[in-house]
Amino acid sequence: MIKELNIEPFEIYSREEVPVKWGSFTDPWGNRLGFFEYLNENEKDETIKRVHGTTAK
Repeated sequence: MIKELNIEPFEIYSREEVPVKWGSFTDPWGNRLGFFEYLNENEKDETIKRVHGTTAK
C-alpha cells in the first residue's frame, strides 16, 4: 500500500506506558494521517466499552 500510494517510509513507535503502537505519515495529497494498533486485545475491548458505554463483543 505504501508503494502504491507513494508514501514516504515512516517509523512505528511504541512506549511501555502506552497500550498501542502507532505511526504517522503524510499522504500524497499532504494530509497528515496516522494508524494505531492495540498491543492487548483486552485493553482494546475495555476502551471500546468505555467510549461507547456498551459491552464489546
